[in-house]
Amino acid sequence: MLEHRDPGRWRGTRRRFLAGSAAVLAARNVPVGRPTTPVPPAPAPPASTVASGPPSWVAPGVRITHHTATATIGSMSYELVEDPAGTWVDPTSGKRYREVFTSTPSPSGGTGSGEGLWTVDVVAVDGGDVVLSRTNYINDAFNGVYAPGSATGERVAASSVPTVWVHPTELAAMTSDTAGARLVLDGPVKIGETSYEARSVVDPSTTAYSFFAFEKASGVLLLSALRTSLGAGQPTQASTTELRGVRQRTTPGIATAVPSWVSVGATLAYRGTQSFVNPMDPSSPAFTSDVVLDVKFSEVGSTWALYEGTIRNESVTEPASTIGAAGGIGPYWWDPQSLAAMQQGQVLDQDPLSGLTLTVGQPASGANGPAVPISATMSGISAESWFDTATGVLLAQTFAVESSGLTTRIELQQMP
Repeated sequence: MLEHRDPGRWRGTRRRFLAGSAAVLAARNVPVGRPTTPVPPAPAPPASTVASGPPSWVAPGVRITHHTATATIGSMSYELVEDPAGTWVDPTSGKRYREVFTSTPSPSGGTGSGEGLWTVDVVAVDGGDVVLSRTNYINDAFNGVYAPGSATGERVAASSVPTVWVHPTELAAMTSDTAGARLVLDGPVKIGETSYEARSVVDPSTTAYSFFAFEKASGVLLLSALRTSLGAGQPTQASTTELRGVRQRTTPGIATAVPSWVSVGATLAYRGTQSFVNPMDPSSPAFTSDVVLDVKFSEVGSTWALYEGTIRNESVTEPASTIGAAGGIGPYWWDPQSLAAMQQGQVLDQDPLSGLTLTVGQPASGANGPAVPISATMSGISAESWFDTATGVLLAQTFAVESSGLTTRIELQQMP
């Protein structure tokens, strides 16, 4: 039921500047690569609170991937109309509906678009709370690769996360608004060649039309769309989100205990350099600047932690900050017992949608004792992260983006 997959790739916008740590790519938690403008999922519809805890399929290691796209379009509008032959039915009133698309010329035309992948990783399930890590990958059409964009982490004290799933119990309890501002409809939703039994929540307004479809059995978000008219003769702002995959990762270290050195307020200090070589002229001189990354843990559970990262680059006036979620597979520690059992060449995970692959390198001994390198590679992007086998802490990392000519190297200077 939950193995929704599509190995296809999509391409999109190009960005150019990097400001951040790479630890990040390995676990998809902190923004790395270039600071890009994310393609946001559509706003979520309201959900009730009749369930406690997430759906049973939401477990540590689960990854949900959606394709998202936004655009300002020259002319378009949508309308939901009552139709006895319509495929969507309101289970309360028995009325059937269909969607109607209309088009009118707009002299201002469209002004831009973007697309990419949003991945949501379940880091932990802690009682009724869920700890999530979200990463945005923007399609870089110029170079034909994905570019890691923004990333965030959060602890959600709710049974539903409507931009990702609604608990099936809550979904079943939803009904249409008697005023007609919200319709709850049952009917098939097709993604690619697959049709799903869905419950959809629709705002039928012709000026701010929104549509959210969830699989009835699992509650996972299948499809969402938001279209906002900017006025007569003006373009329409549109965004869509479509499910691409739900899978259970089996990477060693998932849901393992937090190391003893991780506590609220504890800080990791990294120092390093960032170098830029013009990718259009690799023979040109490199520009190098110093980079400082401080990571402070703000919340800590038995298997997870939330952190605040502050990144300073001497060539950038203002520091950048991020909030992320960490667990036993990174980004700032890896479970020590799992590290000790790893073998050179072992593939820890391979994502069929983004292409991100995690592989174990050749273990080595450093100043702090044995360490294990884990490489994270995508088309045009590579990172190598060294983890201390005794404490699990991230010791060092090198991150390179071929298309931008940027390479970042950081090393741990201080741990709690």
